[in-house]
Amino acid sequence: MNHGKPYSTWTFSMVLQRSTCKVRSTSLNALPNCKIDPTSPSRAFCKADLAWTDNDWETVEIETYCHAA
Repeated sequence: MNHGKPYSTWTFSMVLQRSTCKVRSTSLNALPNCKIDPTSPSRAFCKADLAWTDNDWETVEIETYCHAA
């Protein structure tokens, strides 16, 4: 129950595919320079639904669904 506080829902759609960047050594600033790995033919289409009472991180709920392309 959110006790009358503003409640938001967001939906994000994304395509996931392996890149040439190494996950453990690539900084956030370097992510725009990552390229799709041409040897990785698989992709996944994902949808993430996020809901929360505004400004209350304890209420965050996220559901993610993915399927192969």
